[in-house]
Amino acid sequence: MPTKRFLTSLKFIDRAAYWGAYIGAWAAMFLMALTFFDVWGRYLFSSPLPAVYEASETVLIPVLVYFSMARGNHITIDWVVGRLSGRPLFRVEMIRHLISIIFVLLLFAGSMMSARKAFEQDLQSEAIITFPIWPAYWVVAGGLGLLTLVRIVLLIKRIWGEGK
Repeated sequence: MPTKRFLTSLKFIDRAAYWGAYIGAWAAMFLMALTFFDVWGRYLFSSPLPAVYEASETVLIPVLVYFSMARGNHITIDWVVGRLSGRPLFRVEMIRHLISIIFVLLLFAGSMMSARKAFEQDLQSEAIITFPIWPAYWVVAGGLGLLTLVRIVLLIKRIWGEGK
């Protein structure tokens, strides 16, 4: 059975995923408000608000990365897996978890390399308003790292029989 220290680290990862989803939800609300004001700006002033397009791209990153891992809910092919039970279901879920972990780990490694390269080159936005975009690369890398940990925790919980 797991040690108390290990269970504490699992709770920490669950809490980090929860706060990541919280950040993603607020980013989604900000993105909706930004889009709302942009549409009204186009209507009232017959032109878009400056730099809304670039800002929405930057805000969309935490929404996609962090909000997608809220409590480990991801898309599954339930019409195939839902018909299985017992040992075949357990095996399919283990394979699914392992493939997911490998895929997210590869994405994490690639995003870390991209983030390091963007930081070294001091990547800047080349739009109306110039701002550094390399922090967004680190947000994606951090989110994918956390997503990798969440997937590993889900695998461990499934092995112990605590979750699906």
